[in-house]
Amino acid sequence: MKTFLTAWVIGTVSLLVIGFCLVLVTGLIAMTAELGSFTIGVGPIELVEHTTEGSSYSTGSGWAFLPVVLLGGILNGLGAVYFRRRG
Repeated sequence: MKTFLTAWVIGTVSLLVIGFCLVLVTGLIAMTAELGSFTIGVGPIELVEHTTEGSSYSTGSGWAFLPVVLLGGILNGLGAVYFRRRG
C-alpha cells in the first residue's frame, strides 16, 4: 500500500505541474499569435480552454483536467505495484 500511495502522489503532482505548464504555454502562444477562442480536448472532454473577448484573453483548465490528473496518478501507482511484485 505504501508503494502505491507514494507512486500515486508523485504521479499526480508531476502531472499537475505538467498540466499547469501546458495551460501557461497555451495561453502565451494564443496571445502572441492572436488566436480566437478554442478548447483542447477529445470530444466533450475539455482539458484546456482559451477565450478571447476583444483585447482580453483568458486561459484555464477545462472541467476534465483534475480527473485526468488523478487517473494518471492512479495508473502510476498501479504500475509501481505491478513492477514491484514482478521484480
